[in-house]
Amino acid sequence: MKSIENGRRRCLLVVEDQTVMRSTLREFLQRALPDRHVGVAETGALALEIVRANRPALVTMDIGLPDADGIELTRQIRLAHPEVAVIVVSQYSGEEFERRARAAGAAGYVVKERIRSDLLPLARRVLGLEPQPGSGGA
Repeated sequence: MKSIENGRRRCLLVVEDQTVMRSTLREFLQRALPDRHVGVAETGALALEIVRANRPALVTMDIGLPDADGIELTRQIRLAHPEVAVIVVSQYSGEEFERRARAAGAAGYVVKERIRSDLLPLARRVLGLEPQPGSGGA
């Protein structure tokens, strides 16, 4: 199976309504994956527009957006663009949230308090990249 890394898409999208968290996620991913362009969207409507236009390799999706449920948005993106991977990143922990995200087609679920340890290894796996030796994901 061909990995996303071998494709032409080299952009990522952070979907997050909170300004500080959106900026933090963008900077974290940009530093860790400097050969990628990391875009941002603060609403579900903008996220759908960007996904349609750019087909990013990976979307990180917040659950609680002002105009959309991030899990339902994940379902819409995966149905319309199955080549776009989605990782749900949320403040909500618990098996039910993770189960719903995976049922919607998410490649993974990361609780915001564990972003530094869990997001990068998962994103690298989803993108088909080799793990960084000794990075611990942070």
